[in-house]
Amino acid sequence: DTFANLKSLSFDGSDEYLNVGDLDLGTDDFTISMWAKSTEWSSRYLMYKKQGSGDTGKYWYFGSTGSDAMIFASRMLTTTTITYEGAVDELTPYENQWVHLVLVADRDANTKGYINGVLQETDTGSNFGDTLDNTGDLGISWTGTAGGGFTGNLDGVAIWSGVALSSNAVSEIYANGKGL
Repeated sequence: DTFANLKSLSFDGSDEYLNVGDLDLGTDDFTISMWAKSTEWSSRYLMYKKQGSGDTGKYWYFGSTGSDAMIFASRMLTTTTITYEGAVDELTPYENQWVHLVLVADRDANTKGYINGVLQETDTGSNFGDTLDNTGDLGISWTGTAGGGFTGNLDGVAIWSGVALSSNAVSEIYANGKGL
């Protein structure tokens, strides 16, 4: 591990989460960054922001798919839109070790996913629909309801609203093991 874990938060995947409050991403660029350690990456919610209940609510989330790929998806109108989905099994090699995950969304161009400072994939087109604002709270290791969150440790969680970090900035954060 290149990351010095001094005071990470531990989550059990069922009822532990951190409520950050009403933090909106709006219509601007944004970047999400965090260090994570999990025993299993399948279908994990790292961040989730939801308004309403069931399939009628507005939401966005950052996490992993059932096939261990990084994902960012949202639903602001009537359809769920996957804005970024990485390669199958890209997170599998990082089970039981610290990994640095970054999602950079340039709303005018594309969305990029980075693992340990290395660009994994670029999904062209922003595909966000309109705004990513809703009146719900942002939860870390939360799904909008009980259960299904993240099992493992998280540290250095950061969101840059209005900023799509450059590849050099992402590499610097990884190399330093901390936020800018």
